[in-house]
Amino acid sequence: MAQKHKGKIALVTGANKGIGFEVARQLGTEGITVLVGARNPQLGEGAAAKLKAEGADAHFIELDVTKPDTIVKAAERIREQYGRLDILVNNAGVVAKGDGPPSVADPDAVRQVLEVNFFGVLAVTQAMLPLVRNAASGRIVMVSSGLGSLTWNADPNWPFAGFKPLGYNGSKAILNMMTVQLAWELRDTPIKVNTVNPGYTATELNGNSGTQTVEEGAAETVRQSLAPDDAPTGGFFETGGHCSLVNAPLCGKRIDLKSRRWLRHLKSGRTNMLDHIFLSVSDVERSIAFYSAALAPLGITTRFDYDGKNGPPGHPDLKGFGANGRLFFWLRQGLVDSRAAHVGFAANSQNEVDAAYAAAIAAGAIDNGAPGARLYYDPRYYAANVLDPDGYSLEFTYKSWQH
Repeated sequence: MAQKHKGKIALVTGANKGIGFEVARQLGTEGITVLVGARNPQLGEGAAAKLKAEGADAHFIELDVTKPDTIVKAAERIREQYGRLDILVNNAGVVAKGDGPPSVADPDAVRQVLEVNFFGVLAVTQAMLPLVRNAASGRIVMVSSGLGSLTWNADPNWPFAGFKPLGYNGSKAILNMMTVQLAWELRDTPIKVNTVNPGYTATELNGNSGTQTVEEGAAETVRQSLAPDDAPTGGFFETGGHCSLVNAPLCGKRIDLKSRRWLRHLKSGRTNMLDHIFLSVSDVERSIAFYSAALAPLGITTRFDYDGKNGPPGHPDLKGFGANGRLFFWLRQGLVDSRAAHVGFAANSQNEVDAAYAAAIAAGAIDNGAPGARLYYDPRYYAANVLDPDGYSLEFTYKSWQH
């Protein structure tokens, strides 16, 4: 297949791992020269070497978005070697311990997040913009988050309504505003400026608890990096991977940053929107024993076996678990892909989380995060993480604001 983007130059910040690395990898497969922006030379060189081994024209470029001298040097190097920049992906971002709701957020933690997630993006964009202007049809992509939406943050029915770290959410809100304003400034040029919400992706940023793979999380950023000349600008785009229940009907479509009123028709006032889940396991009897032990501390003790012969042809036998008159978690014998699911079980207290974690470990689970507050979500988000016998990611959670 012809690589119609071959010869373009792309800079991806924070490209040594996670979504940034995957964006760089996918752009590299398009024949694009990828500049792997990273603050750590060893990690950056290692990432570039991996991409080269896959056939990409990849090069490490030292870039710490909080250090102006590295930004200036990076821009000078790109100017000297290439004379232009076709694609700028502002991906680098952080969370900080101490960030949280306004009443308890550590001001220093909030400053730390803003320094990277907004001021760093602003500095890099300003330094690289003359190079993007030199390209025939430049693209600037901001990796943001739905957490930056004022409308969604004000919506008590939004699935992430309880996640309110002021620094992180605020930094993404400002980034969204920057996107709109920069797109307006460049409206008479061929440059497209758009923001992407990659979705809840498993990366170090969230302790690898996300429900998407990095391939899915990178997909929309890559699409906007390669957007055609007639594409919109100043927009907010969702990933084409697994989306939250609220935005699923509009995944991958343009969302006007000026208004999210289209969400209102999705609201039903119901919070229990998920009825049940099937999990394919390699040894169903082993998994029954494991989950019987691990879920008991949470009060999930109801068991029911469904004979597949009673269903339509080919219907599998199911082993159900539930509580309070509902069966909502089912096991079936089948092919296992441990990357395909992350299951969170709600607890009624921190003690229940601790007990479920201990029971799971005793039943053969592998530790994937000891019990404690998940400060990168919310100081009140208490959880424990394990891997079940098939490697599926499980989380036992107590969110005090939901009780």
